[in-house]
Amino acid sequence: MSVTSYTKKGDELSAKDKYEEAIEQYGLALKAENNSFKPLYGRSICYQRLKQNDLAIKDLEKCLDIALERGHREKIALVYFRLAIVYFNINSVALSLENLNKAIQYGCNDPSLSIWKAKITQRAERNEEDQKKLVQQNINNTTELNSKSNVSNTQLKPRFDYYQSSESVTVDFFLKNVDKENLILDFQEDSVTILLKDEKADSQLKYTISPLFDKINVQQSTYRVLKTKIEITLAKETKGIKWNSLEKTGNESGSQVSQNHFSTIKQSDQHLLTSSYPTSSKKGKNWSEIKIDDEDDEKEEADADENAFFRQLYANADDDTRRAMMKSFIESNGTALSTNWETAKDEKYDINAPSGVTPKKWNS
Repeated sequence: MSVTSYTKKGDELSAKDKYEEAIEQYGLALKAENNSFKPLYGRSICYQRLKQNDLAIKDLEKCLDIALERGHREKIALVYFRLAIVYFNINSVALSLENLNKAIQYGCNDPSLSIWKAKITQRAERNEEDQKKLVQQNINNTTELNSKSNVSNTQLKPRFDYYQSSESVTVDFFLKNVDKENLILDFQEDSVTILLKDEKADSQLKYTISPLFDKINVQQSTYRVLKTKIEITLAKETKGIKWNSLEKTGNESGSQVSQNHFSTIKQSDQHLLTSSYPTSSKKGKNWSEIKIDDEDDEKEEADADENAFFRQLYANADDDTRRAMMKSFIESNGTALSTNWETAKDEKYDINAPSGVTPKKWNS
């Protein structure tokens, strides 16, 4: 059989809604003549009716190439019109409208043109309106979320302490019963950010320390969640440097820290910029008036580093013992430590450095 015969048979089967059989006949025609317009066009209609739209578009694009190559305006218009219908059916309205306009430009005279023009134009206008509403809704949602986040951020001002060794700085944020699944710690070389998801408020609580006093080793920095706090360990990039505060407030630089140095700083005003090391200032201080915050901390595993004993001793001590420890340690510039407040309250502790060591003030 010839191309014409196969194509005619395909047209007859298609008219009877026997699309799969028609596709087979059109395929035989195309085997005989690969670039034949009529069997390609007929097969594209069958694919469209079977909702195999990708195959329909593929055949129509081949038809368009053939028609453009031959300069046949009527066929070009016909293909563009058919493409407009297929794209409309798969809700690609922009492409549908584009092909419809091209069909009109090439003088399409299909009897159903006016009907399809009305349908495609109406759908395009509705989609444009929906898109505007969607954009506005996204703007509203973003504004609402930012508003919630701003409120939440102001609420996340936990009490915290920090202490350090020659290799790391440990920051304790006192937040009880934090869900590990809702917590994210973002370590950067000059900052650390706590993100705590609040599922009820559908927002995130955020707290950032930036810029840090000195650079940290991101890979070696860690954190752990305990029942009463989040413990963050910042690994110092430059070992042996004492941080005078958590945040860098100017061009100050740290001083060397003794390997056995230990300090605990209580944060009283919630602002990182006022964090400071214990100082040997000669200004008088009424140690009896110091308020000791007694957190009902759960018993935790002792840290493996060299300062674990002192931290545990301080954590388990009563108020008077803590006052004695703070007074003796600070006045002696870290060379003495007393746990007896009755003795320490009247004692003046001098710096008693080891033999061969020249004592220096904390901020020197």
